[in-house]
Amino acid sequence: MLIVKLFLETNVLSIKLSRTTNTAGIINSLWQSPGVSRIDMAMKLGLDKSTVTKTVNHLIDIGMIVEQPQAVSGKGGRPKVSLLFNAEFGVIIGVDVNSDAIKVSVINLLGQVIYHDMIAIDTQALIDKAVADALLPCIETIQSLFPRILAIGIGMPGLIDPGKGQLHVSHS
Repeated sequence: MLIVKLFLETNVLSIKLSRTTNTAGIINSLWQSPGVSRIDMAMKLGLDKSTVTKTVNHLIDIGMIVEQPQAVSGKGGRPKVSLLFNAEFGVIIGVDVNSDAIKVSVINLLGQVIYHDMIAIDTQALIDKAVADALLPCIETIQSLFPRILAIGIGMPGLIDPGKGQLHVSHS
């Protein structure tokens, strides 16, 4: 009985990981090839068309992607449907930390920069506190303009001394 239970739990976990991997592959494929069709995506990823269709339909249902019919060609049959990210779905924030300032950019899912700011940081404070103090009010402003923040990425152009909380060897 224990072996059957472990087998079932392992299969459920495997299916969930497979779905996550398939969804990530589909999102990545769309990012790299805007306007790709389900059929072309399935061929590129080596997935069954029904798997791609099911995942794409879910992403359409939640509003992350939209369909755009392609122009009818001289060939017969149903025209392919292009898939695109919905620019209004949410935003991604990128933060570039330098020794004396942070640069904050907000992009939509089409990769378009829709907000940008540069904020001085307290160079006398520990880097984590200086960044947090400068960034938190900026994020509040961004959230008031763009309520759905999907991710925040922070980059530091150098080495951080964790003991001192200082940015060293910054090349910016």
